[in-house]
Amino acid sequence: MQKFIGCMMLSVLFAAGCQMRSGRQSAYCNPGGMWMPHQISGHFDTLRALGVEQPEQFTDLAGHPLGTIVWLGGCSASFVSPDGLIITNHHCATSTLQCNSTSECNRLEQGFLARTKEEELPGEIGKKVWLIHDIQDVTGRVLEGLEAVADPMERTHLIENRVKAIIAEHEKSEDGIRCAVRSFYEQQQYYLITQFEIRDVRLVYAPHSGIGWYGGDIDNWHWPRHTGDYTFLRAYVGPDGKPAEYSKDNVPYRPKHYLKIASEPLCEGDFVMVAGFPGRTQRWKTAEELAFACSVQQPQQIAIMKEVADLYRQLGQQSKHIEIKITPSLRGVMNHLQLLEMTQDNFMQYGLVQVKQQSQAKLVQWIHSDLQRQQQWGNVFEQINQINAPRQQTWYRDYLISNIAGSVQMIRAAHTIVRMAEERPKADEERDPEFQQRNWDRIADGLRQIQVSYDPVIDKAVLSFYLSKVRGLSAEDQAPVLAAFG
Repeated sequence: MQKFIGCMMLSVLFAAGCQMRSGRQSAYCNPGGMWMPHQISGHFDTLRALGVEQPEQFTDLAGHPLGTIVWLGGCSASFVSPDGLIITNHHCATSTLQCNSTSECNRLEQGFLARTKEEELPGEIGKKVWLIHDIQDVTGRVLEGLEAVADPMERTHLIENRVKAIIAEHEKSEDGIRCAVRSFYEQQQYYLITQFEIRDVRLVYAPHSGIGWYGGDIDNWHWPRHTGDYTFLRAYVGPDGKPAEYSKDNVPYRPKHYLKIASEPLCEGDFVMVAGFPGRTQRWKTAEELAFACSVQQPQQIAIMKEVADLYRQLGQQSKHIEIKITPSLRGVMNHLQLLEMTQDNFMQYGLVQVKQQSQAKLVQWIHSDLQRQQQWGNVFEQINQINAPRQQTWYRDYLISNIAGSVQMIRAAHTIVRMAEERPKADEERDPEFQQRNWDRIADGLRQIQVSYDPVIDKAVLSFYLSKVRGLSAEDQAPVLAAFG
């Protein structure tokens, strides 16, 4: 029996290993991996052998089941009713619950249930839902002629201007059509992603934290799980069917497709495919890059994040008000920390650096076995190492700076305001893409959201923590950071 679990989706698909109960297929050795929908056509034979009667459905973004999958800007979700009801993970509503919580009514802890549509709560400022309408390969247009451009900065500016032009041609904001051009395979491929943007998203149901956060951090990222890890939202549009800001006059969005509850439970050996927006992978990193991640980068990240998590917990104990403010940040840190710790454990347990070194050695041998290949790629790994060397040398300093800019709310706000002041006088086509007029509403929403989540006690403690780490750097590395703070 085939079942499709549509809990995630972007331009990527995961295939899970399985055994078919029918006996047509014995054990399937799953190599893992992710694929964009247009790449699935190369796997039709495998999918049919696994029991998928119509593998073509996994290439159709507008059809069922891919047409049921939406992106929440950091989370994947699925339509599950004709009236715009959306199911997603429990933590994906953390900020919405925070914005609708007070010390007297802490919905982060108590959860929330709207028994009627009128009782549904607005999402946090800037909460949106995106539906993918189309994905086009625009690699040729973005990269045409760039092999003759030697200056990296000139090349970057050319790519940026071409991307802005492509977006301007295809975006139709008045109809809710939002576009983005994303790079894949280390800027070797570019895709234009066309999305329908819904701007009114409301909270329908989030279980009590004793259900939605059962097991806490220990139960996260592990299987089997015992957590009620779900939340229901609803998407709304204007009476004309076009995206609109929150209004009592808006009506539930009616998706063309939505998922239905399976009539039978999953059984061992059933085929499972997951579609969603999982972020990115780094399988093409070199052995040297993996070794740096394993021996330097990840251990340093883990150490910092453990201390940050402890700091957040201590702050949350000061008052219920601060606990509500800090909970989304704490959960985000713990989620990432666990991922890093398990990644590091697997690196060590399975000797993944050594595995990568062996496969890379075979590739080098293949390159040097042919004169033409040797002339073209003979020094490629040495060149990559030379490019990486200065970045790796200052990695820890840059990591601390990035965390200061991203974790201290007032610095985030100040940076945004200053950059907006710098970019606004320019012609729109000359602005930094992030500060073009198409993004002004997003920028304003981001600043308003900072006002909602800001607390001076938290900001001061976080800034003090990171500055203490900066003071542990060499004088050369800490000087520009400390100078920025007087």
